[in-house]
Amino acid sequence: MKQLDKLLAFDSQLVKLFPHNSMYHNNYGLTLMQAGQWPAAIEQFQSAIRQDSRNAETLNNLGAAYDHLGDIRQAGGCYQQALQCKPDYAEAHFNLGFLLYRMDVIQEAISHLEAAVSLKPDYVNAHFLLAKCYQVVHQHAKAVAAGRTALELARSKKQDRLAADIEKCWRAWPPGRQVTPTVWLPPAGRRGQEPTFPRFHALRGNAPHRTLCVPWGGTSFVVTPYAAMRSDNLVAPPRKIS
Repeated sequence: MKQLDKLLAFDSQLVKLFPHNSMYHNNYGLTLMQAGQWPAAIEQFQSAIRQDSRNAETLNNLGAAYDHLGDIRQAGGCYQQALQCKPDYAEAHFNLGFLLYRMDVIQEAISHLEAAVSLKPDYVNAHFLLAKCYQVVHQHAKAVAAGRTALELARSKKQDRLAADIEKCWRAWPPGRQVTPTVWLPPAGRRGQEPTFPRFHALRGNAPHRTLCVPWGGTSFVVTPYAAMRSDNLVAPPRKIS
């Protein structure tokens, strides 16, 4: 049996044995996300929230699951609730900023991304996205500074793939050139279900879905485990079974 299958079986057993333990529901949801079982993950996060309605990490994870499925109305609400519970939650600021960027609500996105890098100065992907936002609103000096910071941090952390992606992006959109914001494209089978957000627009037809943070396999938002947030956490860290 593969390690992920073992984790699924282990977490499933835990939530059956301890149905009122929000941590176990949250961790099971993270494992289901890793397995690509997004609706089931949402159910587990919702179960966790019923036990602990003010847990910011679980709210953020639920938002990430909705975000992946293209339900940005629900995702945005979850990120906002997470920040109400924990205003200094850098990952939730990033997730909400990235969502607003895709909706072309750039100034609000900048506010959340600036909060993210203020709370977590070595947050590489937040600096990277902030540079893109500054480019959109023609604040080119800030864009250069944020892009340079992102690149230096990526290199210092030996995140070679991310550093290469930043360099590639910067060659494609050099400072001073107008940038069109990334737009949200509903997943296959969900066309015509776009939410009615202010200034929201969708890219229709067969054009590719362009996202900024491509190094993470399309999962550009951040999920965090209930009890162990990691400074570099972009996906759920592996948990060993004893």
